[in-house]
Amino acid sequence: MAEATLAASKRVEGSWLRRNWIYAPLLIGVLIMLPRLISANFGLMDDGRALSIAQGLLQGKFDLSWDVVAGRARPIYWLAFAFWYLLVGAHPFWYFLGNLIVFSTTTFLLIHLVQTLGGSKLQAFLTGFVFVLSTSVIENIYTLSKAENFQIMLMVSALSLAVLAGRASKSTQVWMLLAASSVILLVACFTKESTILLLPTGLVWWVIAWMGRKMHFPAAQFVQKTAGFVVLPSLVSAVIFYLGRTAFLSSSKILGVGQSSGYSFTAGSILDGFIRWGGWILRDFIWLIPMTLIVLVWCLVRRKLPASGLWWLALVWMGFWLGMYIPWRFAVEYYLLPFAAGTAVISGVLLAELVEMARQASVAWKSVGVISLILTGCLLLTSQANSFTDAAIQLAQDSANTRLMEYIAKNAPQNGRVVVNLQIANEYIEQMQLTLAITYKRPDLQLVNYSGEDLARLKSTTPGLFFVVAELANQPKMTVRMGLDEPSLKTWNAAVMPELATWNKVFQVSESPHILPVNFPRLLCAIVNRGSYCSASEPLVDPSHLFYQWSVYTP
Repeated sequence: MAEATLAASKRVEGSWLRRNWIYAPLLIGVLIMLPRLISANFGLMDDGRALSIAQGLLQGKFDLSWDVVAGRARPIYWLAFAFWYLLVGAHPFWYFLGNLIVFSTTTFLLIHLVQTLGGSKLQAFLTGFVFVLSTSVIENIYTLSKAENFQIMLMVSALSLAVLAGRASKSTQVWMLLAASSVILLVACFTKESTILLLPTGLVWWVIAWMGRKMHFPAAQFVQKTAGFVVLPSLVSAVIFYLGRTAFLSSSKILGVGQSSGYSFTAGSILDGFIRWGGWILRDFIWLIPMTLIVLVWCLVRRKLPASGLWWLALVWMGFWLGMYIPWRFAVEYYLLPFAAGTAVISGVLLAELVEMARQASVAWKSVGVISLILTGCLLLTSQANSFTDAAIQLAQDSANTRLMEYIAKNAPQNGRVVVNLQIANEYIEQMQLTLAITYKRPDLQLVNYSGEDLARLKSTTPGLFFVVAELANQPKMTVRMGLDEPSLKTWNAAVMPELATWNKVFQVSESPHILPVNFPRLLCAIVNRGSYCSASEPLVDPSHLFYQWSVYTP
């Protein structure tokens, strides 16, 4: 009897594994997040403001004037932070755990969506695998201020509901699913405005599916129906969002307000945008190039499209996201997370095609398939060096920044003055002030940037003065956002260090993590020598140590 029970248990376990092995990428995501959970610290880019607004919201102070100035309407973004603050207070570990939960949910939904739309189990697994290894993931889950992590989870949830609506047999179920999808997209819009891109994306999906239906493609009818169920909630949420945004900002303008004033549609700015984003695409997604070219040739020779039609849905999605960013003057890696979801889906299709190619009877195609898989795998593995670099830098700067703030909060005298040798006021100055006031309960401290004052006079006339100096070396050109810039710091420090030789150095904290940036964008420099990644003589592979240090001086 005991042996029979054990055998039955093993059969059940085997069955569960056979059903759910495609979700193994979730475990990879947990491993990626472990270093951040172990070293959980708030950052100095946006976290101080987020904590300040969260605290205010819980006290009934709905002051979102900063967003109004920036031309943004994202109350859900702030309310989500405030809700988490209500639950866990100012303990960063729980916020990062929340990031992991959201990221894991997105990965799960993406895998499930691919399989629901007819993708094979292998294709669904590969989609999740590529998504969790995307380089743009790191900054989104290793920091707390990025809306893309929550936004993409909501958008994939809404898409999943649209697919369910397309398969529902009862009209009541259809309308309930569409209503739920509309609500989720509205929440996503008020989290990050770019969610409205789903409306034109859904329209293009619908038009292409309509054309495919006219050409009698088998799946076109279902895709057209589903795309219609994407368009309807997208339209409803976009209209409500636009009306809410107009009331919030007292302006009906979409472009030319706050951050959106950074858009330019001149030929020169579009070209510059292609160069900037081309660098990020090459850095993070170079592995996409060889398999795309090989599968394209494979399809042309066979005169047959890939077995999965998800490739064109992903391509449209990627095109809209990249098209939105190219005319904008900002170009940072974490914006690429929604784009990365599209690359994951199309990679699942292409990799499945390469696996099929490697199974061919023809020795030539079998060899091409195997070589292409190896090359793609090597490039994907190499891109993880950049993910490692991003993670190491994020952890190092947050750790050093936290220890600096702790020292100042503990040792600065009441109503003391803290002067930071950043001679152009930047985000760090504001965030340091907010962090000291909110997290460390030191609103009495006055924190300012150094503006070239006479240090000897400061030394003699300012009791309780802390003078803070940052040092930075081996900073990669392309990595996570940092509030410090190596060339500027060297110039500024050279101007003050001779005078500071007579001061007392009372505190120093430094981090020196291994980094391994692989500068794939430099491959473009021989052709287009205009990007910032071509302005420095960095090697293609640059194994080194980042040097990140803060020092505190007193008279």
